[in-house]
Parts: sequence; structure tokens; C-alpha cells
Amino acid sequence: MGDCTGHGVPGALISVLAIEALNNIISSGVQLNDTEEFVKQLRINFSKYYNAKTLISIGIDLNIVCFDKERHLATCFGSGSTMLILGKDKEMQKVKFDSFNIGGELPLNINSKPFLYNFSSLDKFYLFTDGIVDMKGEDGKKYSMQRFQDFILRNVHQNISEEKEAFNQEIERCTKGRDLVDDITLLGLQLE
Repeated sequence: MGDCTGHGVPGALISVLAIEALNNIISSGVQLNDTEEFVKQLRINFSKYYNAKTLISIGIDLNIVCFDKERHLATCFGSGSTMLILGKDKEMQKVKFDSFNIGGELPLNINSKPFLYNFSSLDKFYLFTDGIVDMKGEDGKKYSMQRFQDFILRNVHQNISEEKEAFNQEIERCTKGRDLVDDITLLGLQLE
């Protein structure tokens, strides 16, 4: 899942460039289950659009999860993003990836590695954009990561479909019809 920086037309243009970069990677034959190589190639392809020799603020925040069902292993990789994993024991794990989004040249000392997670049935994975934690709540303050985690834990007894409806109601309750500051995307995966 990716979240391109920018809003309106600039954000749409970045999205088009990101889709083009993804298409280039897929047509080159890179194995999609090799998350490190996939992200490396995405960085190379996407950065071709820029002449910048330093980090730039436009790009893509990214989360990738590959599931190996035989080994019960999830390989998680991200850039400029965070994901949450709720184990069947109802323990929440926050996985924060490096803060460098896709786009621009990286510092030489960066060494991003995937996060490996041994999953079991009923585990839930939450991939989301920063629009969720940045939305303004009824008190005028950002919703925050903590409030988002608390929301998930309050609804832990529900299946993913029920959580979706509860989250839509939560957005409406918090924003009370006000415009959102940023787009919101939430991908919830429940393993069976």
C-alpha cells in the first residue's frame, strides 16, 4: 500500500509516476515476494523522475506485506510508514519503518531491513496512510497513533468487516462532517 505526497493535481501526478514505476518493476520480472529488492527497484525507478541529489519531500510512503503460508511467515517492509499487527492473543505490535519515503537520494548509511513476523490464524494486519492519525478529532487535536491503536483494541472482538463499519462511524464522529486534512486509507487483513 502506498501514499503519495501532495494533494490535488500535484498528488495525482506523483501517483501517476508511482504507477509507472510499479509497472516498470513488474515488467522487469522482479519477484514481488522479494520485498527488499522490490523496494530497491521502486526507489531506483521512481527517483529517475528527479534530478535532485538530496532527499526531497515528494514521494511515496509505502507498506508491503508478503505472506508465506507454508512457513507462516509474514515479511513486512516499509518506507516512511508504520503498520500495526494484532496477534490472536490481542497484543498490539507497532512496526515503524524508516522515515525515508520513496523519492530522492538516500543517505549512504541507511540500511532498511524487512520485519519478519511468524503469523498464526486470526492475526490481523493494519496498513494505513498518515491521514488517519493526522485527522482532526472533535477536540480539534490530531487523532494520533495512540487513539488509533485504542480504537482497534476497543473493537478487537469484531471481524474485519465489522471493524470497517465501526471505523467509518469513528471518522464521522471525529470529523462531524468537517473536511479531512488528508486522504485516509486503511487496509485491514485478518488471517484465517
